[in-house]
Amino acid sequence: TEQGWGFAGKGLTGLKGASEDHLHHKQFIHQLYTHADPKVSGRATVPVLWDKFTDTIVNNESADIIEMLNSAFDQWGDTSINLRPLH
Repeated sequence: TEQGWGFAGKGLTGLKGASEDHLHHKQFIHQLYTHADPKVSGRATVPVLWDKFTDTIVNNESADIIEMLNSAFDQWGDTSINLRPLH
């Protein structure tokens, strides 16, 4: 949409693959950025990794998110599985 990336629901239809924002019930990604920092300006990009406990954006860089999710839970999982793509 002209407001950028949107969540499903709240009158937005036809957003293939989109889901609702069940945490803050926002309609657009830019509203999450403003929720995290009211002084934010610039483009609101995806993906976004959101921390429910600190109620803010942890990261919005896809390569960083892949790296974090690939190793952040190693102490609880099978470390022989590597989901990070080769560069």
